[in-house]
Amino acid sequence: MARRGVGRGPPAVGADLHRAYRNYFAALAEVKPERAKGNKQAKLRVHKPKLKRRHHDQAIRFTANSRFRVLSNGRLRLPKVGDLRVRWSRELPSTPSSVTITLDGAGRYHASFAVQVQEAPWPRPGPRLASTSA
Repeated sequence: MARRGVGRGPPAVGADLHRAYRNYFAALAEVKPERAKGNKQAKLRVHKPKLKRRHHDQAIRFTANSRFRVLSNGRLRLPKVGDLRVRWSRELPSTPSSVTITLDGAGRYHASFAVQVQEAPWPRPGPRLASTSA
């Protein structure tokens, strides 16, 4: 009995590939009319996506829909994995929308979080003092 989805990779890979081809064809649609007019200087700003080798680097992305959680005790709960101890490099500025777990060549796992940060307005400058030196 064949299982669905075996060997296809995570859905995010398909979304990334779709975005890459969408950007490529949008850029191609901009350049083709220019080249048809005889403008040989018209260049593609986005090139055709290349299928790259992963060099045995492993990564998996968990989005908010996959119900990952940052627990109050500082652990990270991932679906089908469980609770993981995390050595935090800094506090998260807001609730993360996704987390990517990667395995580097040295066998270490890293978690990177995608968060939305609201920009604080710049403070209004005070009155300027003009100095005239002759």
